[in-house]
Amino acid sequence: MRAFAWAWLLYGICETLLAIVWPALRARLAGNTFGHDAWATATLLAFYPLAGALLGAIAERALRIRDPRSPALALFAAGSVVFALFASLIARGDFGRSGIVLGAGFALLFVVAAHDARRTRESRGLWPLAAPWAAVPFAAVTSWLLRDLLVHAPLVQRLAACGAVAVLWFGGAYLVRDSLARAWGSPGAALRSGMGAALALAAVCFALLRSAAPAFPVIASQPLAGSGAPVVLIVLDTVRADHLSSYGYARETDPTLAALAREALVFEHVTTPGDMTLTSHASLFTGQFVSRHGVTIPRPVLAESATTLAEHLARAGYDAYGVSANCGWIGRGHGIDQGFAHWDARCGTAFFAGVAPVFLRASLLSALRRAFFREHAGSRWRSAAEISDEALRTLAHLAPSEEPFLLFLNYMDVHRPIHPPRKYRTRFPGYSRAFDMSGDWSALHLQVNAGKRKVSDVERAHLESQYDGALLYLDAQLARVFADLRERGLWEKSLIVVTSDHGEGFGDHGTFGHGHGVYQDVVQAPLLVKLPGAAAPRRIATPVSLVDIMPSVLAALGLPATSDVDGVSLLGEIPADRALFAESFDGKGEIARALRRGSRKMIRHRGRANALFDLASDPDEQRDVAGDNQRETSLKAVELSTWVKAQASRGDGVELTPEEAERRKALGYLQ
Repeated sequence: MRAFAWAWLLYGICETLLAIVWPALRARLAGNTFGHDAWATATLLAFYPLAGALLGAIAERALRIRDPRSPALALFAAGSVVFALFASLIARGDFGRSGIVLGAGFALLFVVAAHDARRTRESRGLWPLAAPWAAVPFAAVTSWLLRDLLVHAPLVQRLAACGAVAVLWFGGAYLVRDSLARAWGSPGAALRSGMGAALALAAVCFALLRSAAPAFPVIASQPLAGSGAPVVLIVLDTVRADHLSSYGYARETDPTLAALAREALVFEHVTTPGDMTLTSHASLFTGQFVSRHGVTIPRPVLAESATTLAEHLARAGYDAYGVSANCGWIGRGHGIDQGFAHWDARCGTAFFAGVAPVFLRASLLSALRRAFFREHAGSRWRSAAEISDEALRTLAHLAPSEEPFLLFLNYMDVHRPIHPPRKYRTRFPGYSRAFDMSGDWSALHLQVNAGKRKVSDVERAHLESQYDGALLYLDAQLARVFADLRERGLWEKSLIVVTSDHGEGFGDHGTFGHGHGVYQDVVQAPLLVKLPGAAAPRRIATPVSLVDIMPSVLAALGLPATSDVDGVSLLGEIPADRALFAESFDGKGEIARALRRGSRKMIRHRGRANALFDLASDPDEQRDVAGDNQRETSLKAVELSTWVKAQASRGDGVELTPEEAERRKALGYLQ
């Protein structure tokens, strides 16, 4: 049993070093601040020896091995890890020809070692080469090498690297085989040494892998232009306006926002320029529609030539501070942080998420989650509580200086996969413990958007109960930020803007999630604006867009807007019949575009006839009236095509670097 525990402990150490410690240190050296759960790392190291001990007890009884120093026991202990690793790789996808060759090499090694172990137990035998000291690290290192560092390399290079590692590794093991054999004679001492190494490694994980908050820069006083009012800009990622009680929703999901609405401008019809986080945030910060700033999934980096709201305010003497839960699309590397003196976009520390398929932890956690935690879907994002904690820390840093600032906050709690805290999961009816918030959600996303199935009533009730519960939780955490602003005397004199970047589809119109179309469930957002000074609440029914936020903030502060924005100030007279655009892109090009004037909205999907809706009488877009209004539909189609052609030469988004593309893949955004 000690042999199996030792073998699995070795694998735990290898996986921790390769999958957690090394990437974290590399991220730190590159200036990124990705977090890792140190408790999960320690649990990983503790679990593998326990799993190995159980396997060993079963194996020893089945094999009737009496001598704990038997070479056969060492062989089977190492073999159990190698077999589990390759079974996991095969179960999770094609390991390629390299995997077949590597597997054949291991099989040959074990055949030779098994023959030698059966024949003799002398130290001159070859069996130490197949013992845990040699076989387990070699299996972990070569698998990681082929599936991580060399995953895109030509086959010849992959095999050459694998062969070089084998020669070095087993050559070294052969040279010290006498020492290995003697160490096997005292497996208890070896196991104790291994446990000591594991504890030391766990300590390193606690010291290095816990993602500390970035240090604040020194606030620099600059000549101040405009009013100098503090600006708090809050984006509630993936929040639908029609799921907020402040917008007439039957469930009380947002008491904090409802209170804000009683002293703010509430815009009832807000169109988001894009249907996913990056495109809409780029529009929000530049005041430009998507085709103009050019930031889409194929070109997901805002060009340095673009001027963001933070850069405008920095020129006026403001310090810009950002705290983002979305460490993927608006983390470092996408240009959204241009002009910010401080940008905190650390990822969360989910135990059940983001594990590379090369390691056993992925299969292990998947099995545990499906067996015991089906309703749990560990988030890659920091929770609302963590974002509010960091917001309070930032305000504590900013308030004493009395310098003007922009504080941007991004919350991700209603983004898929939704996982509100326990007391919020059952707050609204419809909750189903049987729904797998990771696997079932992913299956729905793929199947519904491919037209293979529809969302059932039970599934929709569960999803909406969790969505609304997460909204209520987010709203409660938002209340902490508002209370802190009041306590510091900043509430009255601050400009506070609360909005969303897009909504979420629950199966209407054949779409699930977001990023697949421009129907209202995805491109209708809330927008609340509290101006500095005395409360002046008002509800405004004129349709507006997120591109209007930037010029509105500048106007409220008495600062001029530049001529390169598509938006207008919402503080003056808003044109009632101007054109508002929404666009949806994937990695292959355009999916859909929409043109809205007043209550009339035309949608053009690739490969489909144009659709026309009257949102005043049909807010859910259930009745296509294009057939009865062919002239209007044709005119809007021409107008949309003309606008697209005019924008085509203006967009200047740039492509991701290979390193940033890998980060997006790790977060599940790219395939």
